Amino acid sequence: GLTPTYTEMCGVSIGEHNYQTTSLEPLLSGRRTGVRDYALSDFYHVVRDDDGSVNVERSFGRMMVQDGFKCCINGNVFFQNSLFDLRNDPNEFVNLWDDAAQLQRRERMTAVMRRDWRKEWYPYEPAAVSVG
Repeated sequence: GLTPTYTEMCGVSIGEHNYQTTSLEPLLSGRRTGVRDYALSDFYHVVRDDDGSVNVERSFGRMMVQDGFKCCINGNVFFQNSLFDLRNDPNEFVNLWDDAAQLQRRERMTAVMRRDWRKEWYPYEPAAVSVG
């Protein structure tokens, strides 16, 4: 993240503060130690069960890009899981989620996505919208 990067590069003490992101200073200075090789993105879209209650597990989605592949949990394919080879399929037409040849990649990526999955940030009812 930018804030921890600027803070580290300027030599400013953060004290007890704990950032949710990592400084990119090692990458900028030519050292890769401690810099992950993937990007994560989260989103929240309300999905309701038959009884009208919010299904938090299905409402919360996460996407990861690594090594030319994009993997989504509850992602952009009608809230389904997906895996795309961005190098050979940049328009994301072929979902490789069920491709046996990609099973290990899918499992490896979803294990990372499920780690530190902060669902507690999102399980709220959306504000009521009045139509008037």
